[in-house]
Amino acid sequence: MEASDQQIYFGDFRLDLADERLWKADSSITLGSKAFALLAFLADRPSRLVTKRELLDALWPDTYVSDAVLKVAVAEIRRALDDDAQSPCFIQTVHRRGYRFIAEVLADPESSGSADADTVPSSPARVSLAGRATVLADLDRRLEAARRGERSAAFVTGDAGIGKTALVDAFAERCAREGISVVRGQSRESYGEGEPYLPILEAIGALCRGELADTVLPILRRYAPSWLVQMPWIVEDGLRDELERAARGAQSERMLREIAEAMEAIARENPLLVVLEDLHWSDPSTLDVFSTLAQRQEPAALLVVGTYRAVDATIADHPVRELKRHLVGRGLCAEIGIEPLSEADVATFLRQQLGHDAPDELTALIHRRTEGNPLFIVSFFSNLVAKQCLREDENGWDLARPVAEIEALLPDELREILERQVDRVDVEVLPLLECASVVGRDFDSRSVAGALDLDGTTVGSALEELGQRRDVIRPLGVVRGADGGLSGHYEFSHVLHQHALYDRIGPMRRADLHRRVAEQLALAKAGPARLAHHYQAAGLDEEAIAHFQRAGEQALERRANREAVRDFGAALELLEKRSPSPERDQGELALRIAIGPALGSVIGPGSPRVAENYRVASELCRRAELAEAGLVVIPVLFGLFIFYLARARFEEAGGVAQRLRRIAEKGGEPFLLQSAYLVSGAADLYRGRLSDASDWLDRTLELSDPDVPLVFGHPIPSLACAYSGYLRQLRGRPHEVADFVLRAIDGAERGGDPYNLLILLQLAAGLQRWRRDVDATRDLADRLLAIADEQGFDPWRPVAGWFHAWALAEEGNVEEGIQAMRESLDQYQATGTETARTMYVAGTAEACLAAGRTDEGLELVEQGLAQVERSDERFFEAELYRLRGALLVAAFPKRPTVKGRKAAEEAVRRAIEVAREQDASVWLLRAALTWHDLRQKGGDEAEAQSLLRELIARYPKKVSWPELDEARRRVSSSSGQVT
Repeated sequence: MEASDQQIYFGDFRLDLADERLWKADSSITLGSKAFALLAFLADRPSRLVTKRELLDALWPDTYVSDAVLKVAVAEIRRALDDDAQSPCFIQTVHRRGYRFIAEVLADPESSGSADADTVPSSPARVSLAGRATVLADLDRRLEAARRGERSAAFVTGDAGIGKTALVDAFAERCAREGISVVRGQSRESYGEGEPYLPILEAIGALCRGELADTVLPILRRYAPSWLVQMPWIVEDGLRDELERAARGAQSERMLREIAEAMEAIARENPLLVVLEDLHWSDPSTLDVFSTLAQRQEPAALLVVGTYRAVDATIADHPVRELKRHLVGRGLCAEIGIEPLSEADVATFLRQQLGHDAPDELTALIHRRTEGNPLFIVSFFSNLVAKQCLREDENGWDLARPVAEIEALLPDELREILERQVDRVDVEVLPLLECASVVGRDFDSRSVAGALDLDGTTVGSALEELGQRRDVIRPLGVVRGADGGLSGHYEFSHVLHQHALYDRIGPMRRADLHRRVAEQLALAKAGPARLAHHYQAAGLDEEAIAHFQRAGEQALERRANREAVRDFGAALELLEKRSPSPERDQGELALRIAIGPALGSVIGPGSPRVAENYRVASELCRRAELAEAGLVVIPVLFGLFIFYLARARFEEAGGVAQRLRRIAEKGGEPFLLQSAYLVSGAADLYRGRLSDASDWLDRTLELSDPDVPLVFGHPIPSLACAYSGYLRQLRGRPHEVADFVLRAIDGAERGGDPYNLLILLQLAAGLQRWRRDVDATRDLADRLLAIADEQGFDPWRPVAGWFHAWALAEEGNVEEGIQAMRESLDQYQATGTETARTMYVAGTAEACLAAGRTDEGLELVEQGLAQVERSDERFFEAELYRLRGALLVAAFPKRPTVKGRKAAEEAVRRAIEVAREQDASVWLLRAALTWHDLRQKGGDEAEAQSLLRELIARYPKKVSWPELDEARRRVSSSSGQVT
C-alpha cells in the first residue's frame, strides 16, 4: 500500500493509517488505539451499515466483550470529531444494529473540491435532513452503481411534508458539486390531467439554460429533435425548420426512445441524476419517461429518482402505484420510504432555531402534535412565532407562554391542508369521526357505536367504507372485545387529522363524549392510563385520580419508572385542585410515597424536586399525626435520607437515620428495622465511622430476607452487601470482597429494577477498582453504560465513563485516561450528585501521580479535602492526605527544601493518624508505604520499616492483595530475606 493509499480524508480530518494518528489540519488529535481502529474500520466502509457483531469480531478477536465497549469507543471518537450523536455528520448509530460512517470519504482532498463544503452541511440543511442519514446512504449506494455504468432507479415515498423535497435537494446539490449532471422536473397539482411531459420539458429547458448548455444542446439536436422542437425559445431561428422536419410524425414511442437516448448520451459525458418530483400529480406520459429510463437494457451511468405521496396516489388511484409495483417487482427499482423525524431530531431543530436546548415538554409537544412531519414541525414553529408564543432577545429565542397554552394551538397552514381532506367526508359520517377523534389516534367501530348509542353494524359499515379510501382513516384489521366480539380497527391517516376533527367539537359535547368513551373502554378492559385521560377530559377528577394512581402502580410493577412518575404526577396535579381535607391529605401522602423512588431514579436522587416531594410528605404525616407511624413515615424518611446522602449532607442524613431507628425499634417489624439499620450503616460509612457502620450493616444482613429483594423500592439486602464489601476492603479484608459483590449484584438482578442495579454496579465497580482488577472494573462499567443508555439514566453515564477512563490509564494510556477521568468528573458534578466524589477525585489524582503531573494532582487533592471539610464525607480522607504527601514527594527536586519535606511528612502523618482513628487498614498500609518512600529519600527508613512490619503481622501469609504484597517485598528486601 502506497503512502497516499494510507490516508483517509473526510471533513476537516485526515486519518493516517500507517502512523495510526488522526489529524485536523496540522494538529494531531489524541485517540485511543481501539477508538482509532474503530474509526478506520468505519471510514473504510462509508455509507455501509457495519453491525456490532462485525465490529467486535474485527477489533476484539478471540476476546469476549459486550457491545457496550463499542459505545464507549464511538463516544470517544465523537468527542474527537466534535460530532453530535443526535444530528451526526460523521457516525450514525443504527439503533440495536450497528453504526454507519455517513461523511463523504476522499482518497485525496483535492479530488472533489472542499471536503468541508461537501461533508458538513449548512445549518438549514442539517435542520431539514435531521434523521435522514440512512436514506441518503441508500441513495449514495445507487449513485455509486450509476458511476460504475449500472443503470439505477428509486422511488422516494412519504407523506406530505415529510421532507422528500429537502432530501432530494440536498442530494442533488451534492451531486452537482461532485461534477454529476442533474436534470430535475416537478409535477403540479391540477384539477384535470396535466400537460403531457411538462415536468420533463421544464427540466430539459433548465438544463439547456445552465452551465451544460454547450454540451446538452448538440446532444438533443442529434438524439431528441422532437423534444427540442417543443421548446422554440431554446432553439436558434435557423435550426427551427430543420428540427420540425426531423420531428414530423413523431409518436410517443419515438419520443420516449429519443429522450432515453439523449439522457444516456449526456450520461456518457458525466454521470447523470434525473429527479422527477411529486409523481402522484404527474401525467401518464411523464411516468412513461420514468419507466423507459428505468427499464432500458443499455448500460448507462444514470440514476433516476422519483418522489410521490403514497396516500395521495392511493386516494386518486394514480398509475404511479402500478408503475412502482411493476418496477420494484422486477428488481428494476427500489422504494425508499422516508419515516417521520424522531423526538431527538425535533430537539435538534429547536436547538438550531432557539440557540439553546428547548424545554423537554415543548419538544415532546411539537413531536406529538406533528408526529415528526418536518413540514408540520416548521409550520408549527412558525405559527408559535406568529402568535407570539416565542420571543427573541440577545440570547436567542425563548418561550413567552407556558407550554400548556401552546398545547391548544394548531397552525392555520396545517388546518387548511387537513380540512381539504376532511371536507370530502360525507356529513352523515362526520359525527362518527369526531367521536373517533375523542377515542384516540386508533379506535374500533364498537367503541364509537357504543359511545354514540348507535347500531354497531351501521357504524361498522360506514367506517369500513371510509377506511377503504385511506385519506382520513385507514383500516388496521379487526380486534376482539372483552366479550369475544369482533369489531373493525382503524387509525387516522395522520395524527393531525385526529386533532383537526377533535378541535371541531364544542367543549360540552367533547366532555360528554369523553365520559361515554371512558365507559365503553372500561367495558373493554382498557388500561388505567387511557381511562384516566378520558375521565380527566370529561371533568371527572375523582375517577381520573384513581385511574392515574392505578396506572402509576402498574408502571412500577413493570419497572417503568418514567411512566410511573408521569402517572402519579398527573394524579397529584388533579388532587391539588381539591379543597383541603383529611381525605385529600391522605390521598396525596399515598401518592408522594409511591412516586418518590421512581422520581429519584428518573431525575436523580439529589434533585431538589425529590427533596420537596419528601418534605411535603413529611408535613402531611405531621398533620395527620402519623409522624411516629412506622409503616407510613419510614418510607418518607428513607427517601429523604437518600436525598441527603446523594447531596453529601451527612449531618442531616445522620439525623434522619437516628429518627428512623427510633421509630423502627418502637414498631419492631423486621423490614422496618433493616431499613433503619441500612441507612445508619451507610451514613457512618461515608463519614468514616467504620466500626459503627460495620455493626449496623451486620444487623441489617441478619434481618434481611433474600426472598424480599425490594423494600420501599430499594434492594436493602443488596445494598447492605455492597456497603459491607466496602467496609471489608477498607478494614483490610479484601479477600472477602468478591463474595459480597456477587451477592449484591445477584440481589439487585432478582429485584428487577434497572435503577437499583445501576447503584449496585457502581458500588461493585468501585470495589473492583480498589482491587486493581481492570477487566472486572471495565466489565461492570460496560454494564453500567448499557443500562444507562437503554433506560435513559443520564446521571450514570459519567460514572461509567470514569471507570472506563481509570481502566484506560491503568493499562498504560495514562494521558488519555486522565483527560477522560477529568471530563467525567466535570460531568458527574453537573448532575448535582456529590456523594463519593472524593473517591473519584482521589482516583484521578492517583493517575496524575503516576503520570508525573504533580501540580494537577495536588490541585485535585485540595478539592477533595475541601469537600471532606464541607460535607463530612471522610471515608476517603486518609487517602487524600496520603496522595498529598505522595505528590509532594514526587515533586521534590534532587535536593528537596526543608519546607517541602516537612509539608510532605505532615500530610502522610495525618493520613496515618486518620486511618488509625477509622481502623481503615488499607488506607493505613498505603500511607505506610508512602511514608517509607519519604523516609527512604531522607536516608532514614527504620521507623517506616517498623510500621510496615507491624501492619504485615496482622495478616496470615495466605492473604494477598497488592499493597500487602508490596509491603512484604520491601521488608524482605531490607532484611535480606527471601519470601
